[in-house]
Amino acid sequence: MNTPSRFLKLLSFGAILAAAVSLRADITYRVTIATDALQGAPAGPFYVDFQLFDGTGAGNANTTVSLSNFNFGGGSSVAGTFDAGGASGSLDSNITLTDSSFYNEFYQGFTPGSTLQFDLQISSSPQGGVTPDSFAFAFLDSTLSNLPTLAPGSDVFSYVEIGDRDPVVTNYASNDSIIPNAGGPGLSILAPSFQPVPEASTFGAAAAVGLLALAGLRRRKQVRA
Repeated sequence: MNTPSRFLKLLSFGAILAAAVSLRADITYRVTIATDALQGAPAGPFYVDFQLFDGTGAGNANTTVSLSNFNFGGGSSVAGTFDAGGASGSLDSNITLTDSSFYNEFYQGFTPGSTLQFDLQISSSPQGGVTPDSFAFAFLDSTLSNLPTLAPGSDVFSYVEIGDRDPVVTNYASNDSIIPNAGGPGLSILAPSFQPVPEASTFGAAAAVGLLALAGLRRRKQVRA
């Protein structure tokens, strides 16, 4: 006689688990950008540059950006790294930026191949306020100046607002009508792509919800029979 209530409890637990999945703080993207225009360009050597800004200005360390699985499309990283604030790591392994300071930056040289691809994971807890944390991705030329892009006010290829909801990603192409600070012709680079990458934990939790619901339905059919 208590089967219906048990079934409801199972569904309730499943709903709670599903809600937990939907409220995950970690979001992962696979980022891909064509870099063939950089091969042999006079403005090189080039650097990959990542920056994380704390929206509160206080360095409250509520946001961490992790970058990994770098693939240079036939190119390679170059020895030597620069980091400031809560940034550390290497293109040869992984890079972490935490907003423990207002300004956090990492850059490292690379030899361009056909594409640059990497995974970007954002982990953040709500901080309130009107100014979100933000992440930016750019290429630097041999003078350590950003390559010109179509981003208004800053030469970045990607800008990510990390607020209390899902991140807002905006990507930009290069501005080939402007000569890089290091000289040479303008460079034509398409805007990068950001593809969400589902995590194993998401699949596992979703499967658990499905199994709970299925178990309840089977039990209910047995009682009716």
